[in-house]
Amino acid sequence: MMLLAEQVLNGRQYGMMLFLMAAGLILVFSEGTRWLFGSFPLHLSLPPVLSGTVTLPGGLVHPAFRLAIIGIGAGVAAGLFGAEA
Repeated sequence: MMLLAEQVLNGRQYGMMLFLMAAGLILVFSEGTRWLFGSFPLHLSLPPVLSGTVTLPGGLVHPAFRLAIIGIGAGVAAGLFGAEA
Protein backbone atom coordinates (compact mmCIF):
# COMPACT_ATOMS: atom_id res chain seq x y z
CA MET A 1 0.00 0.00 0.00
CA MET A 2 2.81 2.40 0.84
CA LEU A 3 4.54 1.64 -2.47
CA LEU A 4 1.40 2.79 -4.25
CA ALA A 5 1.42 5.95 -2.13
CA GLU A 6 5.06 6.60 -3.09
CA GLN A 7 4.28 6.28 -6.79
CA VAL A 8 1.22 8.53 -6.60
CA LEU A 9 2.72 11.23 -4.38
CA ASN A 10 5.87 12.35 -6.19
CA GLY A 11 5.22 16.04 -5.63
CA ARG A 12 7.03 18.75 -3.70
CA GLN A 13 5.15 18.05 -0.51
CA TYR A 14 5.86 14.34 -0.59
CA GLY A 15 6.50 13.95 3.15
CA MET A 16 3.37 15.75 4.26
CA MET A 17 1.17 13.91 1.79
CA LEU A 18 2.60 10.56 2.85
CA PHE A 19 1.95 11.45 6.48
CA LEU A 20 -1.63 12.46 5.71
CA MET A 21 -2.22 9.28 3.74
CA ALA A 22 -0.88 7.15 6.60
CA ALA A 23 -3.06 9.05 9.10
CA GLY A 24 -6.08 8.56 6.84
CA LEU A 25 -5.41 4.83 6.55
CA ILE A 26 -5.14 4.58 10.32
CA LEU A 27 -8.54 6.27 10.68
CA VAL A 28 -10.12 4.02 8.05
CA PHE A 29 -8.80 0.84 9.67
CA SER A 30 -9.79 2.09 13.12
CA GLU A 31 -13.36 2.76 12.04
CA GLY A 32 -13.48 -0.55 10.17
CA THR A 33 -12.42 -2.37 13.31
CA ARG A 34 -15.01 -0.48 15.34
CA TRP A 35 -17.69 -1.36 12.78
CA LEU A 36 -16.67 -5.02 12.70
CA PHE A 37 -16.25 -5.68 16.44
CA GLY A 38 -18.31 -2.89 18.02
CA SER A 39 -17.28 0.00 20.22
CA PHE A 40 -18.05 -1.57 23.58
CA PRO A 41 -14.96 -2.60 25.56
CA LEU A 42 -14.62 -6.16 26.75
CA HIS A 43 -13.93 -6.37 30.46
CA LEU A 44 -11.87 -9.40 31.33
CA SER A 45 -11.21 -10.67 34.82
CA LEU A 46 -7.61 -10.60 35.98
CA PRO A 47 -5.80 -13.77 36.97
CA PRO A 48 -5.61 -14.21 40.76
CA VAL A 49 -1.84 -13.62 40.71
CA LEU A 50 -2.28 -10.12 39.21
CA SER A 51 -5.44 -9.06 41.03
CA GLY A 52 -3.74 -7.82 44.20
CA THR A 53 -1.54 -4.88 45.05
CA VAL A 54 2.16 -4.53 45.70
CA THR A 55 3.64 -2.22 48.31
CA LEU A 56 6.67 -0.44 46.88
CA PRO A 57 9.45 1.22 48.87
CA GLY A 58 8.24 4.43 50.43
CA GLY A 59 4.82 3.01 51.23
CA LEU A 60 3.44 3.34 47.69
CA VAL A 61 0.71 0.83 46.89
CA HIS A 62 0.48 -0.11 43.22
CA PRO A 63 -1.71 -2.68 41.37
CA ALA A 64 0.18 -5.86 40.49
CA PHE A 65 -1.16 -6.02 36.92
CA ARG A 66 0.24 -2.56 36.13
CA LEU A 67 3.64 -3.57 37.43
CA ALA A 68 3.42 -6.70 35.27
CA ILE A 69 2.65 -4.57 32.19
CA ILE A 70 5.62 -2.31 32.98
CA GLY A 71 7.86 -5.36 33.41
CA ILE A 72 6.68 -6.92 30.13
CA GLY A 73 7.29 -3.63 28.31
CA ALA A 74 10.76 -3.32 29.78
CA GLY A 75 11.51 -6.93 28.80
CA VAL A 76 10.37 -6.36 25.21
CA ALA A 77 12.43 -3.15 24.99
CA ALA A 78 15.50 -4.95 26.36
CA GLY A 79 14.97 -7.82 23.92
CA LEU A 80 14.67 -5.43 20.96
CA PHE A 81 17.71 -3.49 22.08
CA GLY A 82 19.69 -6.70 22.48
CA ALA A 83 18.56 -8.00 19.08
CA GLU A 84 19.80 -4.81 17.43
CA ALA A 85 23.34 -5.17 18.76
